[in-house]
Amino acid sequence: PGATFLSLEDITFLQGWEERKVGEEQRKRLPVTWVNKDPTLHGPPEVPGTPDSQDYSRLTASAETRALDDFRAFLMTKYGSLAKAFETMDANDSGSLSMVEFVSVVVAVLK
Repeated sequence: PGATFLSLEDITFLQGWEERKVGEEQRKRLPVTWVNKDPTLHGPPEVPGTPDSQDYSRLTASAETRALDDFRAFLMTKYGSLAKAFETMDANDSGSLSMVEFVSVVVAVLK
């Protein structure tokens, strides 16, 4: 015979087990890997014996923040608000922005 009640320990175990099952199912639906086939993703290929043409010693986190602020200001100037910029980029009206949608808008604007 077994117990006629559940202890807090039993409930905690069962909840954790359920959360692990749900997490495993969600991971099964996600793609396993993403492969970028762009050969220039990390810059042009290095040729042995040539001097390094790119100096990254001055690149700092503040430069990255400045680039983000510049991009935000550009969107505000071009579209009037970030919400309108998002609506323009969300080509399929899904309410989320895929990398393809984002890149297509950025590339179109930069042409």
